[in-house]
Amino acid sequence: MCGFAGFYDVKERFCYSGKETVSAMTEKIRHRGPDSDGVYSDSRYCVGFRRLRILDLKNGDQPFFSRCGRYVLAFNGEIYNHIELRILLKSRFGEKFQTECDTETLLYCCIHFGTEVLRYLRGMFAFAFYDREKKTLFCARDHFGIKPFYYGIFDGCFMFASEIKALLPHPLFKKEFNSDVLPLYLQFQYVPTEETAFSGVFRLGQGEYLLYDGKELKKERYFHPPVPSKRGYFEQSYFSSPRVFTRFRKDTDEMRDELLQTIESSVSLHTKCDVKYSTFLSGGVDSALITSIVRPAVCYSCGFKDKSFDETRYASRTADRIGSHLVSVSCDAENFFDSLSDVQYYADEPYANLSAVPLFLLSKRAAQDVTVILSGEGADELFGGYGLYQETPIKKIYSYFPRKLKGRIFQYREKYPERLKRFVETEQDRLESSYIGQARICSPSEACELLRPEYAKVVSPSAVTAEHFSKCVSASRLRKKMYLDLNLWLPFDILNKADKMTMAHSLELRVPYLDREVMKKSAAFSDGSILENGMTKAAFRRTALKKLDETTAMRPKKGFPVPFRNWIREEKYSRLLLDAFKSESCSRFFDTDKLIKLLSDHICEKANHGRVLYTVYAFTVWYERYFNDDHERTKQHET
Repeated sequence: MCGFAGFYDVKERFCYSGKETVSAMTEKIRHRGPDSDGVYSDSRYCVGFRRLRILDLKNGDQPFFSRCGRYVLAFNGEIYNHIELRILLKSRFGEKFQTECDTETLLYCCIHFGTEVLRYLRGMFAFAFYDREKKTLFCARDHFGIKPFYYGIFDGCFMFASEIKALLPHPLFKKEFNSDVLPLYLQFQYVPTEETAFSGVFRLGQGEYLLYDGKELKKERYFHPPVPSKRGYFEQSYFSSPRVFTRFRKDTDEMRDELLQTIESSVSLHTKCDVKYSTFLSGGVDSALITSIVRPAVCYSCGFKDKSFDETRYASRTADRIGSHLVSVSCDAENFFDSLSDVQYYADEPYANLSAVPLFLLSKRAAQDVTVILSGEGADELFGGYGLYQETPIKKIYSYFPRKLKGRIFQYREKYPERLKRFVETEQDRLESSYIGQARICSPSEACELLRPEYAKVVSPSAVTAEHFSKCVSASRLRKKMYLDLNLWLPFDILNKADKMTMAHSLELRVPYLDREVMKKSAAFSDGSILENGMTKAAFRRTALKKLDETTAMRPKKGFPVPFRNWIREEKYSRLLLDAFKSESCSRFFDTDKLIKLLSDHICEKANHGRVLYTVYAFTVWYERYFNDDHERTKQHET
């Protein structure tokens, strides 16, 4: 919907230049809100806003002030139940509203409920709520982490923004690369920690809020996804007591009916807006179900010239079936590499999920026609849709091997074919040590081999994952994987990508599956209802059969694969990687000889090193853009 940036300086060093400073900050995120801008400034607090108009197009510009002028709100997102909240505010407090926008609703909810407002909200949001009288700041991020929020304290000045790049123009901000994140980035393909790739900049976690009064910063987690056990889910938020237990049940037609009704209700809420909207449509069941409910006149898909990677033919069948016209965008090697610098710029941090580029291209095309787009993110995490959730026969057999035998097999892994080597490495340890989510690029030792000695620090992924696994020790392997992905992979990778790549083109993406009510329904299905005879997301697929044909509902998940590994075997593109690896930006952090050897082996088809090569290449492009680009290029790009 929008973007904001601001700062709180108790030393009052920007009494006269605050508006100019915060305007420069929000100019960096003009793409998030090209329709209007606004600034509030007093002696110590300044906040700026860029608006993408979605609801009540004539009103609702921000920062938004209470009638008395005491409270100031900057809010990015959508509160889908704001009509119900208005009724509550009117009946309980006699509030009268001047607009139809959810921003005003949220403002008065914050005034009357304080931090407990978070128990009432159904939607996606990041906001900063300021009390001018008490000089206190209350900030929060939504339950799933759909909308981003970054913050840091530099020379005693608290800064915050929707994107990290908005912090760069502040005179007290120190732009330094946080090299400590490199080992984990090489393992996960993204930065999986509260710390970011910029020293001193942190991300507010999903389901977290913070309070700041100029002296003390207090941060709390107000929402946790339901925690799985052997027999069911425990649910407890910051506001609820005691814990609520939901017992797993075997899939029934009644449960599927309830689930479908809840999804349809969520989709209905997500389509409430005063601008044009549509859907992204891939060949999979998740987006197909949403599109079949919305039934837009036009929907959007992205494909590849390489038919083994292209799914637009499946998307086209779904579109034809519901009477929608499919607009398809093609991603090829040329526009992929041409777009990569922009993709890394908008991502804020180094980011090696290949699918970000086609999503960037697809969003650019969709934004020509619509302002809001619905997508299927979250279904795989809630309903068990990933292939890694399956326990294949070889995994089951290998799990019974004695630990000493596994150790001997592991010792000789370098002699195995690449696929077998990776399997042995992944299955060497217990699940809590081996599973890190849907992307595993390098092992800790492999990451160190790629890095120069001064940056080669062995960091176990359990430093990130242990916190989440510790909450579900008694759960099944399936539930442990799903819980980790819901807390790590989804907010740090999938939702980060979804927000940044769409908002780069002033397009708001909405995710109807990531709704608290949908989550409650998903939590009831048993393991056997999720994985059934090798089929992932079984209960969800049967639910989708009520709206989709069997071929679409039961099609195996393919994801969004990109033929990067094939492209870089062409001289034109292998040369791009070679030049990047030899650059100062890359050789400063990485072992250039090692990278060149990996590239050579890949080109000769001795091995498939595509993912590792891309992870390093993406970092190099990002670093060049943020630390080696001249100011004018960035300025011209923003304009």
